[in-house]
Amino acid sequence: MFIVDCDCHNYWSSATVLEPYLSGVWKDMFIEGEKTGPRGAFPHGHRPWFHPQDFSRKDVRPETEADNYLIMKEKHLDKYNVGAAILTGDEPIEASTLAN
Repeated sequence: MFIVDCDCHNYWSSATVLEPYLSGVWKDMFIEGEKTGPRGAFPHGHRPWFHPQDFSRKDVRPETEADNYLIMKEKHLDKYNVGAAILTGDEPIEASTLAN
């Protein structure tokens, strides 16, 4: 049987990998834009998943971008014999929720 995972949540070690692909106002918004603020500011004026304790998995902590694939391969693709995966990301997909 050929398995396709249609909702595969991939990670990256840091969102800063996007910086080389952004220019002008977009790069400025990315660097200086929506920040979570100090403790006590949550949730006022911020997206609800900017949780102070974080919701990301503790067993998936890539240190390099190559680690992202290797961790996914070991913990998901090989383990469940997934033949193809559609990457939806967690942080990357949040870009579609930004007001600007």
